[in-house]
Amino acid sequence: MSKISFKISHLWPTFAVLGTMALGAVLRFIPLMQRDFWYDEAFTGITIRQSWSQMMSIVVHDVHPPLYYILLKLWSLIASSSPFAIRSFSVIISVATIGLVYIALRQWFKKSHLPAVLGSLVMAINPFFINYGQEARSYTLFAFLLALATILLTKSWDKPSTKLRLAYSLTLLAILLTHYLGAVFALAFVIADFTHHYFTRRATNIKKPLFNKYFNRFVASGYAIPLLGGLAWLPSFRTQISGHNTLGWVPNSTFDHLPTTLHIFLFGAPVGVAGVPPALGYRFDWLSVASVSVILVVLITTLVVIITLRKKWDATLALLGFMTIFPLLITLALQLIHVQLFVERFLIGSALFLVLFLVLALSQLGTKLTALKTTASLYILAVLLIQPYSYQPHFSTLASTINRLAPQSTVIATDPFDFILLRFYLGETRNLQVYLTPDANGNTEYIGGWALINDRANQILALPTTPTIIAAHKLADFPSFNITTTVNDISLMQN
Repeated sequence: MSKISFKISHLWPTFAVLGTMALGAVLRFIPLMQRDFWYDEAFTGITIRQSWSQMMSIVVHDVHPPLYYILLKLWSLIASSSPFAIRSFSVIISVATIGLVYIALRQWFKKSHLPAVLGSLVMAINPFFINYGQEARSYTLFAFLLALATILLTKSWDKPSTKLRLAYSLTLLAILLTHYLGAVFALAFVIADFTHHYFTRRATNIKKPLFNKYFNRFVASGYAIPLLGGLAWLPSFRTQISGHNTLGWVPNSTFDHLPTTLHIFLFGAPVGVAGVPPALGYRFDWLSVASVSVILVVLITTLVVIITLRKKWDATLALLGFMTIFPLLITLALQLIHVQLFVERFLIGSALFLVLFLVLALSQLGTKLTALKTTASLYILAVLLIQPYSYQPHFSTLASTINRLAPQSTVIATDPFDFILLRFYLGETRNLQVYLTPDANGNTEYIGGWALINDRANQILALPTTPTIIAAHKLADFPSFNITTTVNDISLMQN
């Protein structure tokens, strides 16, 4: 009987983490198709449907690196390029990240399995990671690679190994080729790594110069590959930033927005919303985002003070705290030179490091893990109080209506965003064009920076007389067309 109990006590963490990963998969797969693709996801879907050369041409004229598109296209060759299949790739990566969180916390806290299990549970139910774990964009892959790089880096600190450093180096390169904010996180890794080695040498009274031959090889094994890989992509990056794509839609954020950012990292924001979406609200009026955000700042600050006074900081905890705050401060500072990058989904890495930091810091307080258990219980309760965001099917319904009403007619969009979304849902074989109504001065919107319009169809300057169906917002601009039906705010008109 004792042998059976012994086996169960050793197996329960495995069953627990598999259970949290299964829960995370359920929470991500069930609502997967409850909302339509929005512009960014439609861009992803159309891009990976192209040939390899066409896809890379589109990516070079966009504002993101290519790795996510390459991996997703490989996935689509197996699973298809349907909306469900495309989003499933993100779900799988998101669930794998839950497993990485368990591995990381188990590596950093060996006294008990509980912090690792609770950390993976928090990741499984976190609304921010659930929502972006369903998004057909690179954010989940970005978080996965950051978690992997952190595991490899801290493991190389404990047991120096060329193989670990090489794996870490390749992961850093993948981070740089997944999202451009990867450069900020990579810089944070470099600073943390050099700082760790500097203080380690001081603690061990090593008299040799810091940059001796062995250390140079050790550093080169971690950073030569991402540096060379980044330089290889540099010409394409210059093409991207010299084009007409901008992030002018990102508002200027200030330090007083940080509490809301922390709230979003822990309790989520609606996805598929143009611009920078707000934080999700609560089911009850007596709870507000502002009040909970302030409470979060107070509690996190108190936690930092306590672990400082108790001298609980170690290299890993310092790394996690630094990796959380450094990208936030850098992106806020970049606004001074008009580089607008402070978007919570772009900073998903800081959300990951925040979760890891809180779980590990709370684990340091007391041998019975009471603080961690209490906080995890309160977090679960707070997540249950979040008000789900209501999504309305839009372009999938619009496309099916068009196919039913006029399966052979030319389709004309009157807005570039509509063009992209209709192109995704109608498919690549449909005759689709974009017509922009001139303003009072006879000018139309410039669409030269829209890669998926230029490579597909030029703007038409006059409406055709052949059978045509128009998806229009302003009906008065098309007096010779009759309204057939209306889907949300878009009317379908036929001549």
